[in-house]
Amino acid sequence: MESNPDIKIHPLEVHDAVGKEIIGSKFLTVDGVKQSGLDLNVLDDEVNIRNIVTRESSKRSGYARLLVDDLFNEFPDKKITISNMTDDGSKFIRSQYQVNDETGEITPKNMANSGRNNMNINEGLEYQDLKKMLKPSVHIDEFASKMGDDDKISVISFMVKSRAAADDLVNWFESGYEFVLDADRSPGEIKPNRYIVYVEMRRRTTLPEKIEELLDDLQTLTEFKPDDWIVSYGKQEMPFSKEAIESMVPLSPKEYRDKTETETNRVREAAGLKPISIYDSEDEELLSIQEKAGII
Repeated sequence: MESNPDIKIHPLEVHDAVGKEIIGSKFLTVDGVKQSGLDLNVLDDEVNIRNIVTRESSKRSGYARLLVDDLFNEFPDKKITISNMTDDGSKFIRSQYQVNDETGEITPKNMANSGRNNMNINEGLEYQDLKKMLKPSVHIDEFASKMGDDDKISVISFMVKSRAAADDLVNWFESGYEFVLDADRSPGEIKPNRYIVYVEMRRRTTLPEKIEELLDDLQTLTEFKPDDWIVSYGKQEMPFSKEAIESMVPLSPKEYRDKTETETNRVREAAGLKPISIYDSEDEELLSIQEKAGII
């Protein structure tokens, strides 16, 4: 039987002190081997992260996220800030946390909003709490949107192996991502002890990046890395990548309408019926302008 790795976050190691300022570092080990570390300064009510380093072989494993998250537990009364980060470090922080560009303060996405579900998330979900709870397959547009028209909203869905895990995942999505319009669980079992979690997002060219962000974050809750996932659209299945989504999924309302109308008329013609116009073409120019302006 596969044993879980021994992941340990070590206490702050002090290297120097100048007046009231403490200069130190923290690191994370897996089975006794250092995998990720960060340099920081502590002064008054602020903990400032100066650098984050992760072994190349351990990148995208969630270790840097665990290290930074632990700062919020170790220093609950201090604000966590960043400064002078490398491009890679800054990109990582911004992908995982809310960043105040004026002060440099960061806030965990799932704590950034003081919504009703924050306590459930913080108390209920820890590292790999959803291990063996999800099937590594993300389905796009398999279900209709309940928030609006399908040409404007895309529905992303996941198969989850228990009702409690599905509820936790819904809370995670709803509280942690501004681009998630709505998240919900299937009211009943799809099959014994299997539930669907739906996530609704605007149909935009940024959709592949948003899905990638979700899967990046899910590696802290599950055993899966983004490369482990399969993306499904209609009858097509491909290993997950932004390029795979771009090749399969309509990424604008107009593209969706054109695709839907074409497919519908192909079926009608095969049945000997005249093609029809599903969407009103009179306002096509206006719709195009609205799409470019991000109104629809």
